[in-house]
Amino acid sequence: MQSQARESQRKGLEELIKGVARRIKQIEESAGPTVVSADKLLLELTKERLEAQLDAWQRGRPSVDGNGALGRFFRSMGFTPTIYSKTYEYCAPSFGEQKAICERMGFPADKVCEKIVAQLAIRESDTLPKPDVVFVDSHGCDNDHKYYARSYSDLFNIPAFFVDIPLYEDDNPTLASLNYIADQFGEFIDWAESKFPGVKYNEGRHREMLEIDAIGLKYNRELYQLAKRIPCPFSPRDILTRLYTGALPSLYPNMEKAVEYLRVFRDTVGERVASGTGPYPEERLRLLWSGTSHGFQRGDGQTIDPCKLLLERKVALPLALVGHTSLYIGLVGAPIGDVAEYGVKLSPLQEEAKQMATSCWGGPGKRWVNTSLKGARDTGAHGIIHYQLIGCTPMRGMGSVLAERAEKELGIPTLNIEGQYLDRVYMSQEQFEETLAPFIDKCFDWAGKPRQ
Repeated sequence: MQSQARESQRKGLEELIKGVARRIKQIEESAGPTVVSADKLLLELTKERLEAQLDAWQRGRPSVDGNGALGRFFRSMGFTPTIYSKTYEYCAPSFGEQKAICERMGFPADKVCEKIVAQLAIRESDTLPKPDVVFVDSHGCDNDHKYYARSYSDLFNIPAFFVDIPLYEDDNPTLASLNYIADQFGEFIDWAESKFPGVKYNEGRHREMLEIDAIGLKYNRELYQLAKRIPCPFSPRDILTRLYTGALPSLYPNMEKAVEYLRVFRDTVGERVASGTGPYPEERLRLLWSGTSHGFQRGDGQTIDPCKLLLERKVALPLALVGHTSLYIGLVGAPIGDVAEYGVKLSPLQEEAKQMATSCWGGPGKRWVNTSLKGARDTGAHGIIHYQLIGCTPMRGMGSVLAERAEKELGIPTLNIEGQYLDRVYMSQEQFEETLAPFIDKCFDWAGKPRQ
């Protein structure tokens, strides 16, 4: 029985690798207006990461399921971060099958984040290898980061370790706050080293990865500055699918190649700006996307997609905000290694603590609103699309507050629209555009511009 499960897990991981390989082939055969060389590099990095996970699992090396942004921390300990679900979402043939599995388990699959549905389906069906430990924290989503992860470890008999991230009601994490979190990271190191053979924290390796991530984030901030140019040199799909999300080279085994991906991306976009060959010969309006966006990465016409309508109406989308985006692009916080913010150079564990303490999906509700407004102001947005993902507790309840403050402080409207990003039957493209098109008209009107 165990050998059958192991064979199923091996095949599942190999299918993910094949799924990414198919997408690489599609990029190679495409003559579309995307940044082809950078697209291909990013997919190659994803494929190499999955291949490394398969190799580590077959060799019996310890693995951890935890926040993807903590990959360098986990790797500095000798863990292999899994991050299976993110790729599984895009390669799985049927989200309906995943929902059915969760409903058989007794979970209300239509009321929780689809990411959780995908993760539970992976484990219940033994589709992918089981991690050796679940790292649980309270930095963001209640369902995913806190309650789901803890329940997941109980359901499938996986050891778990919980790290408490304070709420910070004044939304001002102090050095003492970072130390509180960093001390818990230290406790996790001691616990894991005593429990899992082969796990040993290497601070020097951790510092190396932080240094290379600092280079990646520098390129990322430069990409953001390019995105603010008028006309915007990025298509909406660039923004919704990958810009700002692949910013940490430490996510990938080949970190130098990840830095090269970001450099190629930046240089190619810079050439667009210089030559005026971007997707918008004329930009009439710009909007901010606030909320989950990565589900649109499919680009297969089977999930809702705002890109075609935005391009037709000459409406740019220079920024999509999700969990750590604000830190990665410099809207909040200081760069890695900077001493100005706290008066000292942060240790590696303090740097990880800062990342967890500033996620716009964590902290008090006003952090989400403040970050969205700051992004809208910084990009000159004429309106905000607030995509309220079903089951996303950090931002769903803030829609009315965001709309009220955006109108009062920025004089722009907000579209609060509820949706999903994997369920292909929840909302049709026609229904989505019937909601989005009048909002675009409203933004033109409020901006005093003729409708396009």
